[in-house]
Amino acid sequence: MGTRLPNGRVKITGRSHDLIKTVEGEFLSPVMVENAVVALEAIKEAVVIALPATEEGERYAIAATASGRSSAAEVRVRNCIRKRFGPFASPARILILNDLPRAAHGKPDRAKLKEMSLIDA
Repeated sequence: MGTRLPNGRVKITGRSHDLIKTVEGEFLSPVMVENAVVALEAIKEAVVIALPATEEGERYAIAATASGRSSAAEVRVRNCIRKRFGPFASPARILILNDLPRAAHGKPDRAKLKEMSLIDA
């Protein structure tokens, strides 16, 4: 679900049954994580990708586009999530990309991003 903003961008307002249950039993909203990351300076887009669960719990990765050094952006993203949601919300992987891969309909290609997140994870 979403709404189109006056500047042409789309603001996600909700998703059905898309919460991530962390090891500590906390539920984390991917939309809230994406919105917090996009609020950071130099981050243009962010997408939360569900990863296969482990015995410890569900995991997720974040793919984001950023201007500037990717290592610095990764640190800012991780610190933002820890500060806003707590250490339980830390992603298993953060991918900083120049551009997000897109599906035919123009949305971020979550399957491709999931594949990229699992490499060397």
